[in-house]
Amino acid sequence: MVKHSASARLKPRPVSGLFLLALLIALGLAAFVPSWLALDGRTTADSAVRRFYLFTVVCLSLVGGLTSGVIGLYNAITTVIGVGASPGAADSGRAALTWIVPTVTLAAIFTAHLRLLVRDQGATRGAETTAPADPLLALLEDVRAGRVSLEQAAATIRRVVV
Repeated sequence: MVKHSASARLKPRPVSGLFLLALLIALGLAAFVPSWLALDGRTTADSAVRRFYLFTVVCLSLVGGLTSGVIGLYNAITTVIGVGASPGAADSGRAALTWIVPTVTLAAIFTAHLRLLVRDQGATRGAETTAPADPLLALLEDVRAGRVSLEQAAATIRRVVV
């Protein structure tokens, strides 16, 4: 009997799912926030590194969010129609509910990073200067629109070339 009580004392207790969730969120924030603040402080909206990071996170979170959403939807549908599970099983919908958290988390990450990417693109577009139009192209457009005759255009081209 002594053997039995010793093995019972050494048996690990199960860790709560909420505790694990809180621990993973805390570790993720502790890893992400300092690196994002460092990147944000060193780069500007027109930085190639920043654009690459934002674009990569947007694409990966979109793929991951859609994948987990589809898996969750599939599990929910199969649970509702009763395919693949014994009728009345207590955890038949648990698989569908499990995929809600990653889907919502990835949707939030996608939305936040897409907003930053679009804001940065808008800031860099406003700063870009338009290149001066080619005078030959402008002249050809005027000929096409009928504002300048062919003879006038030819004379203008001869003056510019010669």
